[in-house]
Amino acid sequence: MKPDPYAFALARGSQSIVRGMNGMTGRSWIFAAGLTLALATMTTPAQCQNEPQPARSYARKIILADGIAVSIFATGAALGMVCFWQTFELFSDEKPDSHWSCPVAAIGAIGGLAAFAFVPAVIHGHHGRGDHALLSIALRIGMPLSVGALTLSVAEDAPAVSAIVVPSSFIGAAILDYVFLARTRADEAAPAARLALQPYASREGGGLQAHLVF
Repeated sequence: MKPDPYAFALARGSQSIVRGMNGMTGRSWIFAAGLTLALATMTTPAQCQNEPQPARSYARKIILADGIAVSIFATGAALGMVCFWQTFELFSDEKPDSHWSCPVAAIGAIGGLAAFAFVPAVIHGHHGRGDHALLSIALRIGMPLSVGALTLSVAEDAPAVSAIVVPSSFIGAAILDYVFLARTRADEAAPAARLALQPYASREGGGLQAHLVF
């Protein structure tokens, strides 16, 4: 929001009045103080107080959350490979029933997918965009499921095609979330400019000091 020249003129006039209070006593001081308080309660023009702020993006927070979710899922996937290797012992006749990496891999994979689907919705809600939170969940869950189901029903080599198309749908859903959903409301009013009075003390005496607050 650009400062209003009217508001600055009001602040300078108020400062001149309160600086002159140091040499006043009695009724003159009371009159000057009352005049300063009256100026402090005056409102600035509507364009200074009610100018709407443009929509701001908070996509960086969601990108960070997605990065953590992908890291958790990748850790689960890596432990899944260890689980597969250790459980089936491909190059050994000994085949243990299970390995410690198997449950950890499942927790990592499920936790990463859950974080990818729901944590961005929490961030949207924190910024007051409950509608975008619901859209984010629907986009991040519905788009991969729809693409996967369509691929399985149409493609001839469905497993191979799904291995490429489904991960791409996750990336596409995230990009749509960053670009179109991770934005604040454009109609949020900017804070109104006002005058604040603050007492001060010096060797010559004390008084009040007026300053402009946005």
